[in-house]
Amino acid sequence: MCEACAVIPAPTWTQAHRHACEVRQVMQWGKPRRAEYFESVERQRGKAARARLMDAVNREWAAQQKGRAVA
Repeated sequence: MCEACAVIPAPTWTQAHRHACEVRQVMQWGKPRRAEYFESVERQRGKAARARLMDAVNREWAAQQKGRAVA
């Protein structure tokens, strides 16, 4: 987590940090922009990466609906 996300920041150079930031960013976009981005991820990183990102976004959304954050 970065200083804006946590009291005690964690390393920001890890893939886990990059992924968490990407999930939070994608969640801010509307449905058309998310769909466009997921297609772009598939073209650049493959179907598995798209599926992982979509799953992470869906899990984070569900967690927020329950009043708690996962990432």
